[in-house]
Amino acid sequence: MLAHAERRIAPSGGIVSVSDPFRGYKKERSQAVREADTKEGTMAKVHNAWLEWMSQVTSRKPPIQNEIDEDYNLAISLLEGISISNRDLEGFIISLIPYQDDAKFRLSGLFISALINTGKDDECIISLKNIDCTPQSLGYKNTKNLTITDVKDWIGNVGHGMESGVIIVNGNVAGIGDKMKGGTIISNGQVFASVGSYMEGGMIIANVEVGIARHLESCNVGHEMKGGRILVKGGMTGNVGDNMLGGRIEVEGDIGWASGINTSGSVGSRMNGGKVSVNGNVFGRVGWSMENGFIAIFGSVYDSMHNIALFTEFPMIGTLMVGGQINVEGENAKVDYKYFKAGRVYHKGKLIAGKEEGEIS
Repeated sequence: MLAHAERRIAPSGGIVSVSDPFRGYKKERSQAVREADTKEGTMAKVHNAWLEWMSQVTSRKPPIQNEIDEDYNLAISLLEGISISNRDLEGFIISLIPYQDDAKFRLSGLFISALINTGKDDECIISLKNIDCTPQSLGYKNTKNLTITDVKDWIGNVGHGMESGVIIVNGNVAGIGDKMKGGTIISNGQVFASVGSYMEGGMIIANVEVGIARHLESCNVGHEMKGGRILVKGGMTGNVGDNMLGGRIEVEGDIGWASGINTSGSVGSRMNGGKVSVNGNVFGRVGWSMENGFIAIFGSVYDSMHNIALFTEFPMIGTLMVGGQINVEGENAKVDYKYFKAGRVYHKGKLIAGKEEGEIS
């Protein structure tokens, strides 16, 4: 409601009659004022919804899937009938600065994700330059084109359950694309912890080496992956395709050796489907307990990077393997014949373990 009397504006070149001093004037538009009032009311509703949401969620580490869903759905419920622009979203995030000391603050990423997915804009940019305690789980069930910038330390669990759209992360990430169903995630910073665990569809592109920032030996790429594609444009430390069921993983560098860091890795442990290709060397086991699927190593397979001359004789391929196929194109490819059971292993195109398809034993 306008607080002042309605003003009238004289038209350019207009003549005002003495008998009617207001004739020939037009009404001043009050829409901008009313829109500002409405906007202020909407942002107050968003802030109150966030306070109510924060009072109901509980702090936990690590997050439990059903609780994450419950917290996200609670945010959606509290935001019913509310939709804001990306510019208003930026203002809301700035308004959260005084609350960063709250033990539950990191969970705010779920609420922000709900704001994004119910928002007016398809293009969203989140700057975290003023946030020291980074919200986690940004891009949860994402359906928009989201860019996350100015990450000070690291951000966790990005794009969990993503459905469509694009997420670009300009910063370090601890976990991307878990349970992802569609869309594309592009990471331009260090990635550790997990990439595409339980992934069902979509694509993840890691433009920097994976697993070398933290938790060096616990980085999993494509754990229990069912579909989609993961591309690592560098080397990595950690495990690739363990318990993999489908989809495709490509690593352009070495596994088990990245940025001068020596640590073991593995490819296709307990793998039961899908395809993995590695353009570099693997320093660790390949195809341990593998049941199905296809692995292509375009480099060699070694036991350790610490001293290639001493460890090249240790067999690292096909231990307890019962199915699937492994191709190795590099110079070193030692099969663990003692524990190899079935499947096929090729070295430079020559079968060195198992039987050709259709061959009778």
